[in-house]
Amino acid sequence: MNSTSDTESDLRNICNNICKTPKSDCNDNINCNDNINCNDNINCNDNINCNIIKYQNGCVPYQECYKSGKYDPGISYFNSIITPLSNIQPAYSGCKGSVEFRMRRKNKTVSLQWEEFTGNLMTIGIDKLTVIQSICNTPPYVMNFPIMMKFGGNVILSSIIVDPYKPDNKGNIFFKLPSYTISNISITIYSSCVSWIVD
Repeated sequence: MNSTSDTESDLRNICNNICKTPKSDCNDNINCNDNINCNDNINCNDNINCNIIKYQNGCVPYQECYKSGKYDPGISYFNSIITPLSNIQPAYSGCKGSVEFRMRRKNKTVSLQWEEFTGNLMTIGIDKLTVIQSICNTPPYVMNFPIMMKFGGNVILSSIIVDPYKPDNKGNIFFKLPSYTISNISITIYSSCVSWIVD
């Protein structure tokens, strides 16, 4: 996985075009660009450089969105769509339509973290959501980790699956769904972090 890939650069450019709020504008009644309505008395704290913001309608401060200022050689960032979800709304990155993941390897331990996101299920009869991004440094066998999600209006216990043997290269990270999936239901996957050991 290359954190400077063309795909990631394109996604970052999209994100930066959406998130135009400069640091100097971090005060009450933050205004984003014309495509985003963000005038709901968002309060900032000058002492923490606007890091605590109520992100609304995809409006996030420019310095929060622009990840190149947060470069960490030990962490790889990537954004991915989640299929078959539509109207994906990330809670942190502001890059509508995709979700930000962070992956880090330290010695033989790999950690994978993702932001909270919401979307609408587009089909019925499926048992999982697929992250359209294959990762390296996978575990030696299929791993299941418990996570929390909101399915419709109910918060339920589910799981994230990392499958090193997925052969089609369309993704090896999955979010497990209940067996009673229906079309156009709202799903929220809460942010979390999982870790495993590699050989």
